Amino acid sequence: MATIITPPSYTSTKGFDVFPALARGVECFLALILRNIKLFSLFGIDCSVNASVVALPVLIFSYGGLGWDMTICLVGVEASMFLHEMGHALGGYLVGNPAREICLTGFGGYTLLSNRPGATGRDAVISILGPLANAMMVLILMGLETCLFGLTPLKWLRILLLQVFGNSPSMHFLPESYFIINAFAIFNLYVFLFNLLPAFPLDGGRVVRWFLGRFLCPLAAAKVTMFVSRACACLVIVHAIKIDVILDWDPIDLGFLLLVSAWIWLGSLGEVWRTEELYES
Repeated sequence: MATIITPPSYTSTKGFDVFPALARGVECFLALILRNIKLFSLFGIDCSVNASVVALPVLIFSYGGLGWDMTICLVGVEASMFLHEMGHALGGYLVGNPAREICLTGFGGYTLLSNRPGATGRDAVISILGPLANAMMVLILMGLETCLFGLTPLKWLRILLLQVFGNSPSMHFLPESYFIINAFAIFNLYVFLFNLLPAFPLDGGRVVRWFLGRFLCPLAAAKVTMFVSRACACLVIVHAIKIDVILDWDPIDLGFLLLVSAWIWLGSLGEVWRTEELYES
């Protein structure tokens, strides 16, 4: 039976006192999306899912409906994100800050460490090992593709990059097992590249903050990184308008990219607040 982990209360409804029904609705909504369900423990780390994870299958199925291929897509996305968080947990173990919990959400995942991370070189190691875990999986799958289907590593990597950034050549002569492995590789490559963006709250942004922190104080480095993050958020909006409004109207993809840009914009401010609290207190 799954164990419910109730996170710290963030369900304050101050300001809604004159609307008790609305306040109760907000409280119930926040209590739902902030609830974690423990699934199992791995190497002493609690592995759980957040209630918001239901948003991911809804998003995937809205693109392709219900079917075995969409189910594989969902499993591949979740497995790629879990592998990413396990990379962070490994980094925490190596630098002496072991992980306590890994949680998958509808918009990614997070790793709770024993001690609150900061802007040191050790924290940069924890951040970078997440994307590197996905890159390592891509290399493993590259070798598997070579052994099973005879594709040279360079040719397969070229096809993979074309699938991510452009139009790939037709590969219908290969068996279905190729497309399953290939889809898993694409998910891991996406997670790797996306998390390398120099933007908070992504891992690339935390590495940039650490690098700038070698020349600036931690708070100044965080504020500069926030500026870069918000520039990235604006670029995501421009890309969304160009692709999903001007070239081809796609409201689902447009809404998703706008949510990503808002997440980066607000997340960058949150990282500055946490840095200020950690180093200025």
